[in-house]
Amino acid sequence: MRKTLLKIIYPYYCLSCKNELNDSYLCRECFSAIPLLKEQLCPACEKPSPFGKTHATCRQKTPLSGVFVAMDYKEKIVQRLIHQYKYKFVKNLAEPLANILIKSLAEQNKELFFNTNTVITAVPLHPIRLRWRGFNQAQFIAQKLASRFNIPYENLLIRSKNNPTQKDIPQTPLRQKNIQGVFRLNDIPNVKYQIESPIKSNIVIIDDITTTLSTLNECATTLLPLKPKNIYAIVLARGL
Repeated sequence: MRKTLLKIIYPYYCLSCKNELNDSYLCRECFSAIPLLKEQLCPACEKPSPFGKTHATCRQKTPLSGVFVAMDYKEKIVQRLIHQYKYKFVKNLAEPLANILIKSLAEQNKELFFNTNTVITAVPLHPIRLRWRGFNQAQFIAQKLASRFNIPYENLLIRSKNNPTQKDIPQTPLRQKNIQGVFRLNDIPNVKYQIESPIKSNIVIIDDITTTLSTLNECATTLLPLKPKNIYAIVLARGL
């Protein structure tokens, strides 16, 4: 009864074609039509690189071993999906957005990022912002990916400073300064991966959107004491 009432008040409809749906905000046809990026870039020099891996000559410029981006934020449907998910708090969009990432990875090389020696984590929210939004949009997607690929998810990072959001800061140097020192390692006892017991595997950081990579670079820098083999980042879209 409650679900029926909610459906009447808040009907499901495709955010792309506007057709009414039963239990989703993205129909199959529009899901299939979303353009995925075919070319990935090195996160340091931003030149083409297979699967977004950091070029060997660029490894001293970033702690990230690579960044994989599924979509271009310039696409209107991509903007609409992420905006509704992130700022209108439509948590049900986590499933189709995770499926977009899975589809994009499947078309390229998911084995590079996901294997038996991989741990997934997400860019954390500060507790104040988490209470405001009600959920961590990156964590929702990360947990769905972890479930899909049968690999562990861990909250490896904590956001210890409630800094201004990056999208409100226009210049790259200011964004880099804004995010410095914002994260720390999660030292809760039940977290298995601590400095005293280094990770001998890959860490994959999940986020919804990136522009300058400042946040992802800061997350990766914070994770370095765990001594992982590689630190990759996977995001839904890039560009604002």
